[in-house]
Amino acid sequence: MNTPQSRRSKILDGVIVWGEVLFCIDFSMDFCALYFTCKLLGWRVRLRRLLPAAAICAGISVFCTAVLSGAVSAAILLLGWLTSAVILAPRKKRKIRMMLCAFFLFLFLEACAGGIMTVIFVWLNRRFAALGFTVSDGAVRHRLFFLTVSAIFVFLGVICRIISRAEIKKLVKRNGTASVQWNGHETVVPCLFDSGNLVSEPISGKPVMILPYKEQYRLGVEPAQLENGRVHGSRLIPLKTLDRLSLSWGILPDAVRLQADRLDIPETEIYIVFSRGTEYAIVPTAVLPLEG
Repeated sequence: MNTPQSRRSKILDGVIVWGEVLFCIDFSMDFCALYFTCKLLGWRVRLRRLLPAAAICAGISVFCTAVLSGAVSAAILLLGWLTSAVILAPRKKRKIRMMLCAFFLFLFLEACAGGIMTVIFVWLNRRFAALGFTVSDGAVRHRLFFLTVSAIFVFLGVICRIISRAEIKKLVKRNGTASVQWNGHETVVPCLFDSGNLVSEPISGKPVMILPYKEQYRLGVEPAQLENGRVHGSRLIPLKTLDRLSLSWGILPDAVRLQADRLDIPETEIYIVFSRGTEYAIVPTAVLPLEG
């Protein structure tokens, strides 16, 4: 006869391991590790993908702990981690090399999170034991655990943001090139990365790059037709500066490639508008991998 304890827990070396507690612990750690894996690899973080990916990792960990062991358990864990990487990765990034990078980065962050939590709890146990303070209530212990996980998440988030900002500042100071293809024509324009370029196409939300006015001719765009909205696929895009708000027609190129030093983004979905006020392509830093 199955008792509630036999259904929900497993005895390992004399210690009762509760399945739901283990799942919550693993889910929290996996969520943090997967989140920062995406951020560091430049993948856009989507909650609808992140939650199931973390749940898969946590569920497989609990299953392997309760049922399997040895090489079979390791193989299933590996499969679960790779499945999560595939779920989170953009379609264009689902290549063997990128999946391996994501896998090893995830393992590193998972080890860091586990190590940090172990150090914190051992330190707290020693301090509380020295003061004669103990927590016997399981609910209080659970709250302390999740508070610790939240603190680690915030700590890693601050570090990730500092690193990202530093890398972006380096890129902003360096010029690059933007290769734009449209309707069988191509042009290569010197570009500047501008964190202040927050223009976006209002329907799709895609970022917008500003090109010099003369580049219309090299791309085979008739300025008169574009300004009247007669170019197929053109969209009306609001441009806001310090002193005025204007509307310009923009187009979605067939392909855009950005290059600068070690940066190489071969495919970027970004609208372009043309302006007489610049000799450079003004690229928003939102398209950089470091921004996610």
